[in-house]
Amino acid sequence: MFRLSNFFLKVRKLPYREDGHLTFVVYKHEDNELLGLTYRHKVVEHFERLSFYERNKAGSITDIICIQDTEYERYFSVNNNDYVVGSLSEAAKEIVDSQPDYRQQFTTFVELIHRMGMSKYPQ
Repeated sequence: MFRLSNFFLKVRKLPYREDGHLTFVVYKHEDNELLGLTYRHKVVEHFERLSFYERNKAGSITDIICIQDTEYERYFSVNNNDYVVGSLSEAAKEIVDSQPDYRQQFTTFVELIHRMGMSKYPQ
C-alpha cells in the first residue's frame, strides 16, 4: 500500500444535518497489517458539531477505511513533521466562527491545509 504519511485527514464536503458546520477526522495508521494493508486506524483529532447524545471520537479505533474521495468526503495526506494534534481544530474553529456557510467553511479549510503542505490522498 502506498502511504505518504502515518496520518490522513477525512473532510466532509457536506454537513450531516442542517445546523452542521465543518467536520473532519484525522486518523493515524496503526501497526496492524494484513497482506501489507493497514487495517486499523486511531482517531487522533475529531472536529464536528455534536448533539447531546454524540461523543468526540478522538482515541477510538476503527477498522479498514476506504480512502477514495466521494461526493461526501475528501481525503488528504497529513505531513507528520508539521502536524500537531489539535492544531487543525483550532484553525477550523476560527473558520467556523467567521463563516456561517458550510461550503465556504469547506473551501477555506481546504485552502488552509494546502498551504500547510497537505495534499490530496493518492487515489
